[in-house]
Amino acid sequence: MYVPKVALTSLDGQTRELGQPRADTQVLFFFTTTCPRCRASLPQLKRAAEQLRAGSSGTELIGVAFASPAQTAAYAREHGLDFPLIAHDDRRTSALFRARKVPSLLVIGRDGRVRYQHVGEINDKQTLRELMAAAQPRSAPATTMQRPLAAR
Repeated sequence: MYVPKVALTSLDGQTRELGQPRADTQVLFFFTTTCPRCRASLPQLKRAAEQLRAGSSGTELIGVAFASPAQTAAYAREHGLDFPLIAHDDRRTSALFRARKVPSLLVIGRDGRVRYQHVGEINDKQTLRELMAAAQPRSAPATTMQRPLAAR
């Protein structure tokens, strides 16, 4: 599945383009501030954020909250979220990313293609491993090495 590019402003005032990674991959976490499954997903999501920052791929994690900016900012402070957050109440955006149910997690490649999607609570190490594997940069296709002409 390919996703569109949608420019939205994060709580820190920066324009973020969903569906257009600045690096090799982009991780989007769609949630609401009142969803108990979203709240239960936060410990694993924070672990993922730490691992992504520690990695060399430069993968960006962006949270997209279906709430007001004030609600989203209060939620971020309460739960210690230290990755960019977008407060957005237009459900059409979630439909564009097929994130109608929350929590919804997507890993998007540089080409705009969804590499991984998880809908529902992120509560186990397996989901975290799958997320981290999908967020890794894709290596270039293997090429067949040929010997120089003089060695043939």
